[in-house]
Amino acid sequence: MPSFRVRSLVVAVSALTLAAVAARPAVAPPTITLDLATIHAAALTTARRTGDTTDAPYLLVSVVHDANHTASHHLPQTAHWTIAQDAVVPPQGLTSVSLAEGDTVRLLLSLLENEATTVDAATRALNAATAQMAHNAHGATPHAAPTSAQVTSSLAPLVNAGAHWIGTSTLLLTNEGGTLYWREVGCVQTCTVLNPGAPSQPLAVGGKPVVSVVELTGSAATYHMQVTARRTS
Repeated sequence: MPSFRVRSLVVAVSALTLAAVAARPAVAPPTITLDLATIHAAALTTARRTGDTTDAPYLLVSVVHDANHTASHHLPQTAHWTIAQDAVVPPQGLTSVSLAEGDTVRLLLSLLENEATTVDAATRALNAATAQMAHNAHGATPHAAPTSAQVTSSLAPLVNAGAHWIGTSTLLLTNEGGTLYWREVGCVQTCTVLNPGAPSQPLAVGGKPVVSVVELTGSAATYHMQVTARRTS
């Protein structure tokens, strides 16, 4: 009889433990927030006509966790910014990504210019670039940056319609054993990394944002794009 009571007690305690575990809320993975600190037009793209003294740039952002988890968006939400030489695009949010332990996220940032580009046309090209990156995620090196030829193919409809391609850069974020890093700032097209950030510095909640700067020089332009990263959870 005592043996039966002990077994019953063990079963009851086990059931209560399982119930407590099941009721425990899931812990959300940590998040990195990326901000577009500025885009500075040191020199404008090739003038389209006499008296053309401004550019109409826009940024295409592709985000790929793996082949099955992607996102993309266009900045600004309207078709384009309007910017004069030596002027800047004001600071604004770029994107936020959550990374569980072992996750890697690749971003592709393509800056183009054309006041005639519609949001729909830009979105189609953006989706093509994101799909190509997702396709690459099935390959032997799933988090490798896309090649210049691949991005050229994705953006060809915009360029063929008259857009100036100013340049494309790429970013790599990781969660390594629960520690978040901004591991890479790279270039794909008409781009030079001026400040690679801090690839060996962990991103901590409340810590100082990491800053990167690239120079984009396509279509006779010189643009400086500054992006910051900070861990927000």
